[in-house]
Amino acid sequence: TVPSVMRNSFSMFAEKNCMGTREFLGWHKHDKAKFPIKKFGQTSWQTYGDISAKVEAVGSGLRKLGMVPLSAENSSPEAFQKLQGPHTVLIYEETCADWMTMMLGALSQSLVVATSYSTLGVSSVVDAVEECNISTVLCNFKDLDKMKQVAEKCPCLKNVIYTTNYVAPEDMPKEEDCELVGLTVMSMKSLIETGQEFPSDAVEPQPEAMAVIMYTSGSTGKPKGVMIQHKSIVASLAGLNTLMTQSNMKRGEEVYLAYLPAAHILELCAELS
Repeated sequence: TVPSVMRNSFSMFAEKNCMGTREFLGWHKHDKAKFPIKKFGQTSWQTYGDISAKVEAVGSGLRKLGMVPLSAENSSPEAFQKLQGPHTVLIYEETCADWMTMMLGALSQSLVVATSYSTLGVSSVVDAVEECNISTVLCNFKDLDKMKQVAEKCPCLKNVIYTTNYVAPEDMPKEEDCELVGLTVMSMKSLIETGQEFPSDAVEPQPEAMAVIMYTSGSTGKPKGVMIQHKSIVASLAGLNTLMTQSNMKRGEEVYLAYLPAAHILELCAELS
């Protein structure tokens, strides 16, 4: 399963750098550029040990918000399609450390993660929330207004967790900016703090259990949810690991630059590898 693979890495490389993020300083308009570009500062790193602790807290935080782990009996793709409970969290955000931390935290509690491209509009989010009976969404702070629209059409949506990915220092959210009627809204930082205050034991999924529902980009029509089991992701990681070790990379010394959307299966498996 994905959690068992990740636990091994967290333990083996606890003191090594795991996720590095460049500080976002705002937008810069170059004289010869047609559009503004992002301006970045220094890269700050979180170790594998740091991420391990956050993953555990995120899973506990989701449980505190009322999310329910899949049981062994209802975790297969066939059984999952018949469920109506709050078992799935939707990630609607660009590639960032919080994206992966949320996914690993959910999977550690035998929850399912649905992914949606951040470039898609509200209608695609509504479809995903309705189809998967999603109770919790991770999105960017700038997309909170969209979540209000989603909630108006989807009564199953109860919780919105937001990141501040690509939010300039002067635009950081204030409490009054985060109030959505009928929804619990909190930052990723607050979710982690909630999980630390109310810890829950991890719930190990089965290899055959549902892991990810990956919504396509919609280039050939309405986005469709592709159902992926833990064992399928782990098989992909094994194949990628073989390719990497045959490419003269030195284990524990590699640096991977994430540039595809994490909602793309190649990016997801490459990062996990």
